[in-house]
Amino acid sequence: LNPFVKLAQEITDSPVCEINIIDAYNQWTIARTEEELKVIPREESVCVDTIQEDEPYEVTNLKDHNRYSNRSYVIGEPYFRYYCGVQLTTDEGINIGSICVLDQEAKEITSRQKQQLEYLADIIVQYLQKDRSVHQSKRKVHKMEERFRTLNHDIRNPINGIVGIVDLLLTDEDDQQAEVSMDDLMMIKECANAIIGEIDGVLSM
Repeated sequence: LNPFVKLAQEITDSPVCEINIIDAYNQWTIARTEEELKVIPREESVCVDTIQEDEPYEVTNLKDHNRYSNRSYVIGEPYFRYYCGVQLTTDEGINIGSICVLDQEAKEITSRQKQQLEYLADIIVQYLQKDRSVHQSKRKVHKMEERFRTLNHDIRNPINGIVGIVDLLLTDEDDQQAEVSMDDLMMIKECANAIIGEIDGVLSM
């Protein structure tokens, strides 16, 4: 995600950019300019107001805004003044967070710059959704691998049972000329059905 952060900085000529995901309680910064990632309470976030909008949300001077003028990052370090955020909207139309730029100087960016941020936000969402899909696929493959390992173990017992019954029938000198008993056939059938059941279980995953 860092290349997206750097690109947003270049587009808006801003020293700080963040990519944030917002849940019911917190804002989670998943990418940020040259600083450690952070978590802040939802009520301390400007981005929480961004995701309530459909258009880029711009505050030209946080110090002059009634809602933000007393925030810690406005009255203290890093003394932010400017904010502009764009929604990260999923394919389902849900705003899950934002990409935002911040500056210690009050300013205003052009409509073209905001449009470029919107394009960038769309790319970020696609990236996050594909990344999530890849992780889900990896988990599915891992589960299948675990299942096959279990199958390899479970299938040996009925196979060994079949082999044992056949060996017994072949080596029983008294019954070499006799027909196979019904009990022997039922045991072989049960072992075979157990194998089929294990295989069907894997195929139905």
